[in-house]
Amino acid sequence: MPPKGGHRRKSLACYIQALEGNSVVVELQSEAVLRGRLASCDDDLNVQLEDVRFLAGPQAAGGFSSAPFVYVRGSRIRFIHVPGNMTPREAVAKDAARRRAALQRAAQLAASARLAKGVEAGVEG
Repeated sequence: MPPKGGHRRKSLACYIQALEGNSVVVELQSEAVLRGRLASCDDDLNVQLEDVRFLAGPQAAGGFSSAPFVYVRGSRIRFIHVPGNMTPREAVAKDAARRRAALQRAAQLAASARLAKGVEAGVEG
């Protein structure tokens, strides 16, 4: 999802987005606790977790449950615990480099597709 008006670089959302692929713990306002791999996060801090284990709340009986995929609306999140071995500066820098590389690859693929289409059009004409 593209950033809204450039706000992404000015908020902590860019740090959480940089953690995609890492294991995180998400505490919800309902007292539920989710632990899983961060699949994605948008600018509103809506998150998608994979391979999730969760505890429904302090009064929940039966312990942890699991799900392959969970979507959590950002307004329902109280806190996101991040890996202790990753500093925000490093995470954001790595994510920015990864995104730049992806944009460059996409531009190269688009250019080669246009070139191939032009060559095909020249051969047929």
